Amino acid sequence: MGDYERAAVLFGRAADVRPEDYQARVLQSGMYESVGDLARARETAKVAVDAARRAFELNPADARAMILGAGAQLTMGNRETALEWADRAYRTNPKSSGVAYNSACIFARLGDTDRALDLVERAIELGSRNKKYFETDSDFASIRQHPRFKTLLAKI
Repeated sequence: MGDYERAAVLFGRAADVRPEDYQARVLQSGMYESVGDLARARETAKVAVDAARRAFELNPADARAMILGAGAQLTMGNRETALEWADRAYRTNPKSSGVAYNSACIFARLGDTDRALDLVERAIELGSRNKKYFETDSDFASIRQHPRFKTLLAKI
């Protein structure tokens, strides 16, 4: 909904309930980044990466752990590792709309507009239908005004 500060608090509460779950920490890190609290974003991302790594080691088919961990790697400044994890997630589950969506987020954050838009299109083709996510996800700030992005969202 675009209320990143409140979301950070709520994701923190969720992570406190289930500290082994990487998802809440990854999302909390993203919320801190969205409001410009980069120190807290990086700190939370490190915890998220460790949890995502453990989840993927326990279940190598958990592409969600790998792709969300890739986003946290990027927050920590680990560009190459983020790209490796994103590629591994995509190879693990190429038909996942979530993997395509979150890969699009990574490439948008990296400024690779064409790749990000291709992945947005792929995510929509695979079933991503929550237009509000696309409209409010801060990861898409660099492509939100792009004509192709607007055309793709009009299809939802």
